[in-house]
Amino acid sequence: MKDSEYDYIFLGTGIISILEAIYHEKSGKKILMIDKDKDIGGAWRPISVFDATGVENAIHYFLYDDLSPKFMKNNLNWNIQEATNKIRLIKVPFMSRYMRFKFHNSLGRFISYAMNPDKNSNYLTFLFKLISRVRNESNQKSFYIEDGAKKIYDSVKSFLLNSNVNIVLNEDIDSFHVNDEKKRVELKSNNKSYYSKKLILTHGSRIKKISSSFDSIEIEEKFHPRPAVHLLIKDVFKSDNKQWIFTNNHLIKYVHDVTHISINTKKDHKIFVFALNHHIKQNENIFDTLKEELINANILNKSAKLIDSKWTDVFLPALYDADLEDIKQKFYPYIDYLKTENFSRGIGLYSTKWSSKIKL
Repeated sequence: MKDSEYDYIFLGTGIISILEAIYHEKSGKKILMIDKDKDIGGAWRPISVFDATGVENAIHYFLYDDLSPKFMKNNLNWNIQEATNKIRLIKVPFMSRYMRFKFHNSLGRFISYAMNPDKNSNYLTFLFKLISRVRNESNQKSFYIEDGAKKIYDSVKSFLLNSNVNIVLNEDIDSFHVNDEKKRVELKSNNKSYYSKKLILTHGSRIKKISSSFDSIEIEEKFHPRPAVHLLIKDVFKSDNKQWIFTNNHLIKYVHDVTHISINTKKDHKIFVFALNHHIKQNENIFDTLKEELINANILNKSAKLIDSKWTDVFLPALYDADLEDIKQKFYPYIDYLKTENFSRGIGLYSTKWSSKIKL
């Protein structure tokens, strides 16, 4: 096999893609991972901000899954913890006050879901579905890793760099061609060509067109705005809670206090990361307004001071399940994909296969 020819090429270096790549490398395959960014990790790569390092770059959490916690703990050596400090906040109509519920509280779930009715169902059908949903979720625990995204990034990066997986960064692929005669996928950038028996895509893969001798497809990229904000706050208020879900706030979807999993944060400073509603745009008052919302929700003391702020425009994901399945159907066995949009369930989906090869 020539140097530029591989068994698998992965487009992007997200955590799930890295684990899949390592699995195939340990199975004796020649692997290449290509990323347009200057570092690996995708959406899970931590950032440096406010003179602190290892800061969560956005809101991260694990949705309930039966299989992934065991694999994360036993095979990846991640310290998995139940998120007992997670709070659901429901704003009282026409007031600045909030009702507070533990995240798993059934009444809180019921009220939260009831505020987003299914417009395609009549009242009784919606009520039946709502009660069933709350009952089914009553035993589903929320969990996360003690040291946050930095631990995820560091452990997987170390494993990757100690493997024989080849990595090319700062490379933007602009041509994808399936050569049926040569039984390979051909990728081209401005500088180089790469060849592989199989190309692996994910929801975050940037790809507009795939050509071949037998078919071609143009892909409409979807960009979903997910504005994120980091606030550095000086505050003496002590709270055991670290995660808050805002049910009916016009600005905020989620807020996490990531101070405890950031490095070199001053003693009286706190770092909060926000996931805002998709339609929110940056303006001169947005950071002060967000601070005031935290005060109204009893997350901050009234004397809290805003020290610094950072706005980030996040757009996720680029491809839907239907897009990826359509590509696979047209170009299989040359192109396949990984389900990566739901992180914990994605790991759970592949963990049984990975378990025999992957152990940090």
